[in-house]
Amino acid sequence: PHFDRLFLNYKLAQRRETKLKKHLLKLNPQYNKSSIDDHPSLVELWSSTNRKNASLLLTQIQRLEGFWIKVGQYLSSRADIMPEEYLTTLSVLQDRMPPKGFEEEVMVTLREELGGVTGGG
Repeated sequence: PHFDRLFLNYKLAQRRETKLKKHLLKLNPQYNKSSIDDHPSLVELWSSTNRKNASLLLTQIQRLEGFWIKVGQYLSSRADIMPEEYLTTLSVLQDRMPPKGFEEEVMVTLREELGGVTGGG
């Protein structure tokens, strides 16, 4: 699993943001701490981090399948809480996932749960 990479990428971006803000405040004293958040360099830092992490998350969700696909679909529809990069990347889970057949999904699960007995005679 690469979920630890998501966390590490985020923490690294936070450190880069702190250093970049200090640098920008030295160069441009007219900035204040609240207005500097919209600086193009900071916006690109977070956009790049979000794209990278969204791609990692998508890969893991597709690998894990099942319930996690549903979680990804839900997250891809939550513009109120998810950054745009995640919405765009995870949107492929909405309609481009290959369908699973009855035999491939349901019957395998039934066989596992029922100990190989699937009825029918």
